[in-house]
Amino acid sequence: MELYIPETILECIISHARETAPAECCGYLATDGWTARKLIKMTNVDESATHYTMDPAEQFEALRQAREAGLQLRVVYHSHPETPPRMSAEDLRLAHDQSVIYLIYSLATREARGYTVSRHAVDEEISIRIIPKKAEDGATHIGNAPNTGAMDE
Repeated sequence: MELYIPETILECIISHARETAPAECCGYLATDGWTARKLIKMTNVDESATHYTMDPAEQFEALRQAREAGLQLRVVYHSHPETPPRMSAEDLRLAHDQSVIYLIYSLATREARGYTVSRHAVDEEISIRIIPKKAEDGATHIGNAPNTGAMDE
């Protein structure tokens, strides 16, 4: 399984991680199939450096926005400010949705990795392919879910 991420969306994840450090950032990537088309930033209500909790109201708004755009919330992303992009014990404990890919961007190692989980254990590491800017077609960034305005990259 491969996940395709436009370079502009990866840059938005990196910016989001830097903005929220030392706390973890979190959000969704809305996809059409296996290609990320929109990034939806979420608020880590715990402002923790070791885990994230998304605001439930923002989650409902993110789902509405994705459906309105004809996309699926297939990827949950978050950052690891000081550790590698591996599913930590805390990540696995909190990984309740087995239908999504969990993408982790590490500020420490400057790399992203994706995983599927099953019964609170890593099921598979997902191959991530970055789509260079010159080849992107229609990738967008959306601010936090309550701010419904989209910003084209």
